[in-house]
Amino acid sequence: MLGPKFIFKDTLQKLALYRIEEIEVLVPKIDEQRRFAEFVRQSDKSKLLLQNKYEKINQDRRLLTCLMKTTQLSR
Repeated sequence: MLGPKFIFKDTLQKLALYRIEEIEVLVPKIDEQRRFAEFVRQSDKSKLLLQNKYEKINQDRRLLTCLMKTTQLSR
């Protein structure tokens, strides 16, 4: 286990501001951020398209199953 599962209030009180200020946070350039945002948007569109196709296939499958049962009953 790498660290405590829960952070308690007294733990936060011992965390000094100067220690937080020492943490280096890497921020990508704005053009990289925009490219990533566009990638995420395209991924969301692709995911939605695939979900819609999957739902359509399932609807068709249910319809076909229903038709097959109806055909068998009419014999």
